[in-house]
Amino acid sequence: MGFLTDLLESYNKAEDLKLVDKYTANDTVLLPVYHNIMNSNGNNIVLLTLTKESQIIQAEFMKKMDKNGDTKLFETYIVFPVTMNSGARTSGKCAHPIVDNFSYLSTLDEIKHEMYLSGLRDFYDYVKDDKVKIFLRSIIGAVEDKDFFNRVVDKIYGKNLISIDKTKVKYQYVEETKSGEKIKEATLDFKDVYVNFKVIADKGRDYTVTDFTDLHREFIDYIDSQRKNLGICNISGKEEEIVDKHRGILGNAKVISVSNNRETYFGRFKDGSEVIQVGYESSEKVHLMIKYLLENNNTRVWLGSGQYLINWFSDDIQNKSGLDPSNSAKQKDENVNSKENFLGYIEKDEIEEEIDDFTPNEGNKNVGESFIKGKKMFSDNSNYYAMILDKSSNGRISIKYYNKIKSSQLLLNLNAWGEKYKWYRKTEDKKSYEEYIPSLGQILLSSYGIERDGKLVLDNDNFKKDQFRKLVISVIEGRDIPDNLTRMLKLNIRNRIKYDKQWLTIMYIALAILSKERKEDFNMKELESQTVSYLYGRLLSVYERIESAVFDKLTKEKKDNSGGVRITNAEKFWNSFTNKPATMSEVLESKTKVYEMKLKAEKPGLSIIYNQEKQEIYEALANLGEKQELNAPLDYEFIFGYYGETKKLFTKKGDKDE
Repeated sequence: MGFLTDLLESYNKAEDLKLVDKYTANDTVLLPVYHNIMNSNGNNIVLLTLTKESQIIQAEFMKKMDKNGDTKLFETYIVFPVTMNSGARTSGKCAHPIVDNFSYLSTLDEIKHEMYLSGLRDFYDYVKDDKVKIFLRSIIGAVEDKDFFNRVVDKIYGKNLISIDKTKVKYQYVEETKSGEKIKEATLDFKDVYVNFKVIADKGRDYTVTDFTDLHREFIDYIDSQRKNLGICNISGKEEEIVDKHRGILGNAKVISVSNNRETYFGRFKDGSEVIQVGYESSEKVHLMIKYLLENNNTRVWLGSGQYLINWFSDDIQNKSGLDPSNSAKQKDENVNSKENFLGYIEKDEIEEEIDDFTPNEGNKNVGESFIKGKKMFSDNSNYYAMILDKSSNGRISIKYYNKIKSSQLLLNLNAWGEKYKWYRKTEDKKSYEEYIPSLGQILLSSYGIERDGKLVLDNDNFKKDQFRKLVISVIEGRDIPDNLTRMLKLNIRNRIKYDKQWLTIMYIALAILSKERKEDFNMKELESQTVSYLYGRLLSVYERIESAVFDKLTKEKKDNSGGVRITNAEKFWNSFTNKPATMSEVLESKTKVYEMKLKAEKPGLSIIYNQEKQEIYEALANLGEKQELNAPLDYEFIFGYYGETKKLFTKKGDKDE
């Protein structure tokens, strides 16, 4: 019950902040209770402009929202009153009070038409506001006209109208072609086309059903005046009309619903509706609050396959701070504007370009701020709410996770996560390095993804959303990353041959995640670690650079004789090397001898540097030989040695100059 109460309180808080029934360009609408919203697809909603005397001035289809969201406000959607029964109707006959489709507004179905007019007149009789009465009287007068449908269609098409057959309208239109204009014909069935009304005022502002908030308030009072079946709502603790029908959110899927299986309540209750008593008003507010949070880009994060995270603050309900616990603000996700943004991956920032000394970015001391994309709009004393919803069926939404914590604790948890799992990447000007925190999608794909067409993909949707949910919870609650993901990263860095385009992604993510397990802080500039795994990782890098320097002359791609990408022996024997490093070091020494000779002849400066590094590493290994097994499988620390040595080699003056 806690999460339902919190949603109710959040809606009430939004009412206090004047966020309900507020229409601002590019902002999601938090609907008033007993109202619905419908988006235009370009031919499903007609805007009908009337005079006070019910004369039709204009009729036109409402526009479809363009890709950039630039279409003017109120031109692409309608907000309109609904009753409990009409809002939940599927194929049954139950009219909406004002806005409805032509199957109710036309006289072709007299039963539906009379049902519509009866409900509209009842509402009109209740209304006390004069402006609202004038608005409704204009609509009633227009719709009572038996020729209403034909008049509307004629206003839409004019001379382009060909014929009307019941609700099917045939018309002609002009199509632009390369050879010029071409007249074509089409047919549209108006049966399911909705009508939005606009009434021209003598003085003051013209209103539509969507933006006439006084009309909305009158309708809310009208519904509240008809309350019956009163009882104490278990969510609000107040007397309300107790209902068992609830609003759908994702389609018809509901958060509150009664199970059809009697065994879930049999023996304790006579009827499923007795399990919980929910008031009509509270049900509306809870579901509308979830609907709003799911539709607001700042409060919603898609977690894959019908699963969403919604998160908000008690004093920043719209989450204008843009906090997203699944993705850091500095992350450069490829699909940032798509619903699959959490599956973005690291840009291919080649190691070969990393030739500058590491300089920490002092401006990013508060790691938690990297999860906030805009200005911090919430106070540390406020509450932070996080909920993960899963559309488990067409009729039900299940709550997979819910938590309410202090915003101050959330920031501590984000900072803890960021400090544990961070690495360093080049700044945009390429002059220094800054901390970055891998997105959860990168972590998940680097752990379980396979490379396909140059990208990491994970096809099992159920597994993907289950793992992603665990990651989100870990971030919010400040836990360590799940052990299974860490284990997979340790395996993946040993199988470099599996990754053609995405090896750097795997490596960077592994460095960020596995750095938490290192006993000493890893310093990117100095190579002081003396563990066997670390030293062998350095050695692997040296062998790779000896061969690469000969064939690609420091370019990014290596081609073989057939035109394909050529891999070095270090890459080819990577997995074997991590299993038997001493044995494979001898193999690589032999395999790279010819390249050493060519390098010495073509680039003597680099040859000296590489041999010095190799000699230093072998001496360090010899000193450890009596204490540690040199041919045992390497642990994850080898990747730190590999990265550190590669960075060092590209910082060497000889490598840069050559």
